[in-house]
Amino acid sequence: QIHPMEEDHHEDASDIQQEEEQEEDVNKSAENNHKSPSAVASHNHSVFISKLFMFRVTVFVSLFITACLCGSLSYFIINFYENQRFVEQFRSDSAQLGDLIERGLTRVVETNAQTAVYVGLLHKDVNKWPLVLTPKFDQTYQQIEQISHIGGMGISPIFNASMTSEFEASFNEAMKNLTGGSPNLTLHTNLGGSSTMTNSMVAPIINQEPQQHMLLLDLYNDLILEGHIDSIIECVQNDRKATFQHTERCVSMSRVIPQAGMPHVLILSPIYPYNAPSEVYGIMSAGIVLAPFLQMLSPDYVSGIEVVIYSLPSDKSDEITDVYFTLSIVDGQVTFKCDEGDCHDSTFSHMKIQRTLQIPHVADASYCVGIDIYPNNDFYETYNTSAPWMMSFWSVMMVLFASVVFLVYDYFVQIESTAKEHIMETRRRLVRFASHEIRTPLNTVMLGLELLHHLLLNVDGSNADGGDLSGDVGEVRGLDDKDKSDTSCSSPSISTNELAKQQRATERQEDLDVLTDIESSTSAAVMVLNDLLDYDAIEMNMMDLHLKPINALEFMKNAIRQFHIQAKQEGVCIISNLNMTGTNGEEDMRGIHEGGSGAFSDGFHDIQGQHNISELSVGNEMVPLESFCFMADRHRLIQVFRNLISNALKFTPHGGRVTITATWKETPSSKAQICDQCGTVLFSVLDTGPGISKCNQRLLFGEGVQFDANRLQEGRGSGLGLFIAKKIAAAHSGRIWATSEGEGMGSCFFIELPVVKLTPEQIDESIASAESTSPKPSFVNKLAHISEENLPQLGRLSSKCSVTSSRSSYELIVMIRTKRILVVDDVPSNRKMACRVLEVNGFIADHATNGKDCLEKMKLGSNLQGYDCILMDFMMPDMNGPEVTVALREMGYVNPVIGLTANLMTDDITHFMESGANLVMPKPFNFKDFKSMLIFQSEDI
Repeated sequence: QIHPMEEDHHEDASDIQQEEEQEEDVNKSAENNHKSPSAVASHNHSVFISKLFMFRVTVFVSLFITACLCGSLSYFIINFYENQRFVEQFRSDSAQLGDLIERGLTRVVETNAQTAVYVGLLHKDVNKWPLVLTPKFDQTYQQIEQISHIGGMGISPIFNASMTSEFEASFNEAMKNLTGGSPNLTLHTNLGGSSTMTNSMVAPIINQEPQQHMLLLDLYNDLILEGHIDSIIECVQNDRKATFQHTERCVSMSRVIPQAGMPHVLILSPIYPYNAPSEVYGIMSAGIVLAPFLQMLSPDYVSGIEVVIYSLPSDKSDEITDVYFTLSIVDGQVTFKCDEGDCHDSTFSHMKIQRTLQIPHVADASYCVGIDIYPNNDFYETYNTSAPWMMSFWSVMMVLFASVVFLVYDYFVQIESTAKEHIMETRRRLVRFASHEIRTPLNTVMLGLELLHHLLLNVDGSNADGGDLSGDVGEVRGLDDKDKSDTSCSSPSISTNELAKQQRATERQEDLDVLTDIESSTSAAVMVLNDLLDYDAIEMNMMDLHLKPINALEFMKNAIRQFHIQAKQEGVCIISNLNMTGTNGEEDMRGIHEGGSGAFSDGFHDIQGQHNISELSVGNEMVPLESFCFMADRHRLIQVFRNLISNALKFTPHGGRVTITATWKETPSSKAQICDQCGTVLFSVLDTGPGISKCNQRLLFGEGVQFDANRLQEGRGSGLGLFIAKKIAAAHSGRIWATSEGEGMGSCFFIELPVVKLTPEQIDESIASAESTSPKPSFVNKLAHISEENLPQLGRLSSKCSVTSSRSSYELIVMIRTKRILVVDDVPSNRKMACRVLEVNGFIADHATNGKDCLEKMKLGSNLQGYDCILMDFMMPDMNGPEVTVALREMGYVNPVIGLTANLMTDDITHFMESGANLVMPKPFNFKDFKSMLIFQSEDI
């Protein structure tokens, strides 16, 4: 049992341990965030190379294992089928051989029985028995032997032993007449047998073996045939069907007799004289010599089989005699494998095929012949080929060959991939280098132009409020026109001072026009750099989108509104109709375009405002136009609209017109591209420019495509705008295309985007949800120790931090209290110009030459929060911008840090943000964008 205090102690220790682990994880995460993009990229590349190496090793090992498995599997499959074929063929051959032996034995029994019938017919007089003589029996036997495979036949009359002398004399006399000799044969009755009959009987038979004298033997008293004749006589007496007509009944077969190296069996059939068809007067015997018998029965195709022959009592088939003979069959030739006994190949004992050869309706003393059939190694080798090994070998070789091909292919792919990565990395470095080396001097140029513009507007204090001189210039231009129409040199109504003032105003306006042209050219160069960066992000699949609901109508109005002044300056008329009520965008647009000819002057004309349409029918309800929203990244989508409108203005000649329309089309739910989509908005821009040929229309949205750039674009542009616009539109589940009737006929560009229907409350919820799920800078976690009274200085810092570009509208709010701003930049001209621009606009600007200088200023200052904002350069010696920002956050500085960088690569910006920057602005530094973020607590500037 644990004491409660001990339990509390354990819980505290556990909480402390968890806090330490969390703090360690935070520190590790912070260390990773503080690494430079190049270090992170190098680390990631090393990790990728390690994983790729492990993947290749895994693939190689897997291929090797696959090769082994394929080889083994091939071997076992082929070997299995070979063994299966071997077993099936053996069973087939064994069955055929067994059937042949059984049919041969049946034929011998039937032949022996039919011969007994023949003898019964020949000696039908019972009174002549046993002194009977069958003439030409040897000739008859030879014919029978050829058709029934019998190895020998004989006739044995049965009589009482008392008639032996009479039989011997009669037999010798008959043999003398047949052979012409003087035989003196004596019946050999003492053969080791003992009769079971009450009366002693004999059954003599002639036995003549090669190179031996003729013998007269007594089968009745033969040891091997002991009891067989008595059993036959008893069977005949008990079986009423055993008669002259049915001599196949009461047959008896001897056991295997190993005589003179030629094992054989005897078949004994009863002989019935025709005049006594139910009495046995003799025995017809037929011998079967095993080897010749099998030789004649075995087909030539049977080879590699061993047959073990033995005897079985007919009434006790489970008792096997101890006499075995093993014969081997090779190509139909039968030989004894051993003298006597079971000597088959024990390797194949499990494949034994057993047959029992039994004669039906036999006497009790009869035996059966059992045969066991086995294959031997010759039979097995016939079906045990080298195919499994060959198949296994070639399977392994095929897999290894495929592995080698894969490795070679992977090697060349790796070389190509490395080359591509090198090219991509070289290109990225070139883009990074070009962006940095061009934006850095352009930053000084743009700041200098901003400063000159301000000084020209405020010269002599005549326009200290920052207004323009358009009114004065208009008056001067009016006077100039009058002077040109008047022949007099001067007007007495205008004083000399007024003329001098007007002259100076004219000169200042000319200087402002020059500055405006310089700023326009500089902005064009920056736009080319931005296109290159966007193209690189698209090619590297690193174009991130932050989707939020955007009011479609207001978005399109704002996109068009930005070009009012440009259209007026270029003498182009913009006709806008955004009521979204049309059904066919191009036809409606061309109707407005052609129907308005002569009705509009240059400048901007909004047809929607004239019709005052505020609702559209969606399904069965009327929906306000303000409820239609794009789910889009505002900064990216505005880039597409600007590109289409600016291209139309750029290619439309003076006095031409650009017609812009928006058409809404309801979309079935089955064809929706995004969730909750209710339709699409088709935004179209039609111009009266040079048009596009059918051939060029297919190439229009390619990379770096420009048609007659020197004549139509004065050599400006990158040719990437439409390519980037198409990619951005596709990323928003939209599409963009263009049509033109040909050169000189103008062109029309379309962008179709899905829209959703949202109420204002739903829009606010979607924005809040998107902001809550968006990643926050890691330094926010480091500010937990700062007191609550310091946090209001951040404004909406944690929820409005964003990565932006020069074409973006910023969402950061900077609270201005002391008007003190610190500029940190290692380039003297950039520091000087930035400070001057800030100072002429009423700020107190301080500067630091590098990161260490910045930290020293912050340490020496009495108030750490003395600067309302810090403008931090990225690339600096010793300590770069992200490293300095991390140090500032660790010191406790909580006011906004705005990064300034000429490297607008995604990883650089992300690294700067993760290091603690609230915002990253591109160089050249745009003071107007910066000023739009300021909120002053005392007075406005």
